[in-house]
Amino acid sequence: MLRSLVGSEMCIRDRCAVFFCGVVFQLLGCGLLAYDIYYFIDETKNNLAYCVLALALANILAGILAFCFAPSGHSRCLLVSYVTLLILLICTELATGIILKTDEDAAREWLTDDCSKDDSCSHSMKSAETGFDKHQDTFFYALVSLVGFKLVAILIACCHSSTARSSSHSYRQVSTTSHYP
Repeated sequence: MLRSLVGSEMCIRDRCAVFFCGVVFQLLGCGLLAYDIYYFIDETKNNLAYCVLALALANILAGILAFCFAPSGHSRCLLVSYVTLLILLICTELATGIILKTDEDAAREWLTDDCSKDDSCSHSMKSAETGFDKHQDTFFYALVSLVGFKLVAILIACCHSSTARSSSHSYRQVSTTSHYP
């Protein structure tokens, strides 16, 4: 009986950690979406806007999957979907970070060169691209931090899945073996 209580406490703790990761992903996604809307709403063609929008929507989706997975922890399908999405985000963010560090000029040209050639860009678009040009190192370190957080989220999700399974198994084992007169 004691083992099932410890397992259920671990499951509750892991559930809270998965919920916390979901909240962080939701806040990050909504923040990126707000940034994208504020700076790029009047532009329909800009690679930086598309990248920020894709990153925002992927983080929002990761938050939704975390919220769906956290209550039970038993669903392998949700675990696989959540972990797969996080791994895809990690690979994308690592590739972006490597490109930003290895070939800064090509990254700047691909992401922000639209307004330097075109005078029809809005002031907010130009300021966003100028800010990106000035703070490329900050974006790189932010990407590295996000990769680290996503790795921790994967570990938490796997631990939550294993404790939820072992907790339900030991609870079933205790409940089937105990007999009350």
